[in-house]
Amino acid sequence: VRTMLVSAPENPSNTLGWIFAILAQEPEHDARILEEMRQVLGDRDPEEKDLPKMEFALRFIQEVLRLYPGAWIMDRWSLKQDMVMGHPMPADKMIIMSPYIAHRNPQFWPDPLRFDPDRFLPEVAQDRPAHHYIPFGAGPRMCIGYKMALMELQVMLPVLLRRLRFEITSPRPVQKSAQITLRPRGLRFKVTSRSW
Repeated sequence: VRTMLVSAPENPSNTLGWIFAILAQEPEHDARILEEMRQVLGDRDPEEKDLPKMEFALRFIQEVLRLYPGAWIMDRWSLKQDMVMGHPMPADKMIIMSPYIAHRNPQFWPDPLRFDPDRFLPEVAQDRPAHHYIPFGAGPRMCIGYKMALMELQVMLPVLLRRLRFEITSPRPVQKSAQITLRPRGLRFKVTSRSW
């Protein structure tokens, strides 16, 4: 219940903050998403059948979640003794892992700090080892709401973007606030109407 009450509204709103911060700083992505929306949606709001056609928007959201995963750190318990990357792992111990750090590993993410939605093109992603992209966790403890969260973001993005333009007005660069979730701190926008 706690997960549903805290994560369900907080993670998508944090992710939207990161999305609009990136779009304000990198207008070429804004233009590319708008063009895709014109081709797929025309003048109407998105429907479920449109989501698979909005491929770039999904890749953009996935890249935002790679760099700024809501669940930036998570814990698990080891069930038995094991070796992990050459290190002994005793049984019945808490293991802390961080998608935030894993998603910046240059061994699996070339130039990891560069924002690049095309990392999620099918032909690029197919060569990436399993469990190297885990913004929602993985396995039996994976976030139960991950499909809904992606769908929410895919629907909200075109609805908001074609009506509004976001300009960062924060006097300093946006900071990361690592609390229960990874939040943008000090992020202020000037929001203006956009003609579609």
